[in-house]
Amino acid sequence: MTQNLVSMRFTQEMEDEFNAGMDRLEQIFPNMIVFEVGDRQRYQMAGPTSDAYWRGAVELADANRGLIPKDVDLEGALLDMEARERMGRVAARAKKFASKCEDTHDAIGSDLMVFAQVALGVLKVVGKAAGLEDKLRELGYRWRRKRRAKPETNPPSDIS
Repeated sequence: MTQNLVSMRFTQEMEDEFNAGMDRLEQIFPNMIVFEVGDRQRYQMAGPTSDAYWRGAVELADANRGLIPKDVDLEGALLDMEARERMGRVAARAKKFASKCEDTHDAIGSDLMVFAQVALGVLKVVGKAAGLEDKLRELGYRWRRKRRAKPETNPPSDIS
């Protein structure tokens, strides 16, 4: 009669443990940043199609260290290259987990919507005798349609 896409007991202890884990991750990665609105347009970004370009340039510079001036931070670039590769794997795992969280959240909401429809359907039938009419009317807002304004009818003009 109702659906059950997901069933779970999610306790305050579990939520607290999750938050502690997230706090620990933020300690492990203290240098992570968040771009402010508009920052991405200000910086040159390396997308997936740019990987071969920057990787080739860093590897070529590394193979020819004697030609690279000391004030060009080759060591920093090598560290960044390793960090980007590792961060890509971490980000992929985090995205997968975030997707599971969103899908589970949505599935629970779907289960609740189906339950609500079934329960209210039953209560509409048996609830009048129990004095639930006002509450049922209150909850009926979900299915009320907004009335569309009738289009104005302009009288035909006499253009000769």
